[in-house]
Amino acid sequence: MEAVPPNPDRSIWHISRSILVGASDEEGREHVLNSPFGESLVYMRGMRTICRALHVLQWDADMPEDALDVQYIIDKIAIFRSVDTVPHELQEGCDITGDFGTALVIVHDWDDRAMLPKSMELFTKEIMPQLPWLE
Repeated sequence: MEAVPPNPDRSIWHISRSILVGASDEEGREHVLNSPFGESLVYMRGMRTICRALHVLQWDADMPEDALDVQYIIDKIAIFRSVDTVPHELQEGCDITGDFGTALVIVHDWDDRAMLPKSMELFTKEIMPQLPWLE
């Protein structure tokens, strides 16, 4: 008889995402493409390559490794958008992973000391109230 894995207690699951809230979707994306923030994502890709764990970044197991560029990572792994878009991307992630207990926002406080406080304020005041699982 084959063993059946136990049902996980999803209330103790944690997810984490790099999130930057910009004034517009374009501002967030452009900032990441042209900043140390984006460079850190490319560095993460390099570390995963060394550790032979690049597959965890692939949404499709058949995609070639060279397709895992900074554009892909920004679009699939991190969230860099506006107040209007970030909640939808977070909900999409929840729909994909299922329920979870804690969401951790990864911030890159060394990247832009003027933009980060603004991003965090927008996240706490504008985005968190829109998240249905916080009700």
